[in-house]
Amino acid sequence: MRKIHEGNKYNLNLEEALKVIRDFSNVLTFAGKLIDDHNFQERKLVVLSTSEIISIQESDILTRYLSSDGLDIVQIHCGAQIWRIEPSILTIQSCSSGSFRNMENLTPPTPPTPKEGDPIPATAGDQQQLLKTALLPKSIVGAASLYSGQCAGGDSLENNCAHYLSDAFIRAGYDELLPSNDCVTARCGTDAKRVIRAKDMWCWFKSIAKESRTVLPNKEGFWAVFQWKEGAYPGGHVTIIDTDNSKYYGTGNYPNWDQYAYKW
Repeated sequence: MRKIHEGNKYNLNLEEALKVIRDFSNVLTFAGKLIDDHNFQERKLVVLSTSEIISIQESDILTRYLSSDGLDIVQIHCGAQIWRIEPSILTIQSCSSGSFRNMENLTPPTPPTPKEGDPIPATAGDQQQLLKTALLPKSIVGAASLYSGQCAGGDSLENNCAHYLSDAFIRAGYDELLPSNDCVTARCGTDAKRVIRAKDMWCWFKSIAKESRTVLPNKEGFWAVFQWKEGAYPGGHVTIIDTDNSKYYGTGNYPNWDQYAYKW
């Protein structure tokens, strides 16, 4: 670290002193052990304690020096980006539910182009027809008719299949999906509190289902469907499929994944 004085004799002029003050007025200081981050090039790890480690871009480090007690003192600008690494315990509940931390932020794969015989996206006209002909309150059909591809809270997420499908089910009368529900491990941050994980919706499907299939039925009405393929995407996908008319209501459809269909 640059010294700005030696004894009683200062070796900086006023302009230089002001520059030092400007440069170090918004600085964070960390004390720990500085080591290379072997996960990423041009980053350093600062081991702060047994419970906290931070990763810093080398170019963001302003100064680093060794303290009298052997600790590395590292200073960075407040605006620099750091990554914090903290220990956490995987509980039995989180393991058994197959949850994945922040999976709602992972971009799902692009749904395949429908082949002949595959369900295709429902249209606004299909929904209008449902509203005219079906007994809608608190039913899978009712949720399909009210599906809007939006959240009542106005937000959006990359993994929005559960987000928007849960919105439709809640507006169709399924208030049990609102807080609290034993199946739900994550919700959106708005007042709407919509479910944002497909596996949570799958858990709920199973909890109320009166019928279930592992092959998508044909000409047997509306089904709530969880789709899953090992290694393709950790979150899975949920949608509603009208097996009479081969239409789906949701953000997409993955007919080449395993199908878990439910009806009540």
